[in-house]
Order: sequence, then C-alpha cells, then structure tokens
Amino acid sequence: MKKPILCLLLILFANSALTQACDSLEQIEWLLGTWQSEKSGEFTTETWIQVSGNTFEGIGTSQTASSKFVETLRTVKMAEQIFYII
Repeated sequence: MKKPILCLLLILFANSALTQACDSLEQIEWLLGTWQSEKSGEFTTETWIQVSGNTFEGIGTSQTASSKFVETLRTVKMAEQIFYII
C-alpha cells in the first residue's frame, strides 16, 4: 500500500502555508505562472516555470517601502515523493 505524500504549498494570497497530499507535479500545475498580491503596503510576486518533467522552479519577491526580500523556490519529484524546497 502506497503511503500518501505530503506537498507543502506556499499560498501568498493567504500569507500562510498549507499541506496537501499529492503524488505528482500535475496536481499542482495551477502554481505555474505569475502570482501577485498587495497587503498592508507589502507587494509580493511569485513566478513559477516548469523546467523538466520532475521540477518546477520559482522566484518570489516581497517588497515594502523600506526593504526587499527575494527567495528561490523549487518543487521536485524525487524517489516517488514531492518536495517543496525553499
């Protein structure tokens, strides 16, 4: 019996992370593209592309009037599991 695999998805619009069982990148293809939000003067953008059949890569930026934060993101299928890597 195959155990469920957990995927951690960062949902910028809610500013929180959700955990959802999935076993393929096809289940999270909705992530691909560019996401933008603005909340309390903080502007956030996240862009995802599919670089291979096993990998999605992204870049996220959060910016306020006084600071800017940039992170690289990756979602990878390895060893029949899905991993979200910050």
